[in-house]
Amino acid sequence: TMQVIVDCKTGFQGENCSICEPNYGGSNCDPCVPCDQGVCGEGGLCFCNNGYNGSSCSYCATHYYGPNCLEIPHILSVHPSSGKDGGGDVIRVSVDNIDVGTDEFLCRFGSIIISGTIDIVSNHTVLCVSPSSSASTVLLSISTDNGASWTINSDTEFTFTPTCPSTACNQTNGYCSLSQCVCILPWSGPDCETLLLKPVVQNNGTYFALDEGGFYSNQLILSQGSSHIEWLVVQAPDGLEVHDGLVSWMNAVAGVHTVLIQVSNIIGSDLITLTLDMQ
Repeated sequence: TMQVIVDCKTGFQGENCSICEPNYGGSNCDPCVPCDQGVCGEGGLCFCNNGYNGSSCSYCATHYYGPNCLEIPHILSVHPSSGKDGGGDVIRVSVDNIDVGTDEFLCRFGSIIISGTIDIVSNHTVLCVSPSSSASTVLLSISTDNGASWTINSDTEFTFTPTCPSTACNQTNGYCSLSQCVCILPWSGPDCETLLLKPVVQNNGTYFALDEGGFYSNQLILSQGSSHIEWLVVQAPDGLEVHDGLVSWMNAVAGVHTVLIQVSNIIGSDLITLTLDMQ
């Protein structure tokens, strides 16, 4: 038996040299550049699969996105791309391949998810009202199916910027967070310029001689002290009480009694000692 070896022209292969070699195509098996997502065709041109484009079918066609070049929602722009850390700014997010027939839009700022609405003027724009968040830069994503899937952009960032009230914060007494001043004790107030003072009891005498069985009443006065003030009986005979600085004791019993009253607020406290001599 004689073996016949066929030597095909460049670009052709097979027993009859009737099919094209890889990276060759068309009726003349013309050379092609490697086709990433397509086939080599007439004239050596790449004919791309659906969703792909380019001379070698290596990138996504218009309106197709992601690693697999799918016709999915994709953020085109975010305006503005920054807002107050206290939130409340209207953010316009332009989205390609959006389904205007749905009302299930969600906006995700980092890990914070809020509802979004379609812009009736431009039906490819989703309106998001920025939430309150600490100063940071986060990824902004959009869902058109109530959270089942999200846009996969990796560069659509939104920045929350610290914005103080018009009075601004006294930077030595506090700092700005979520559009308001956060004061460092002992400072307080909308601009952190109010100095809080610990309570101090005015000394109007600490020894009292009274008749046994009588009624004792003594209004303690503060020489200073910022609210909120709390009064506490630390040590006293049974029945002695203090309310808003008024010390009272019904049916006092005989003996010399030591009474300790504490007054305090968020800054500090004062302790006063009273001696009640019931005769």
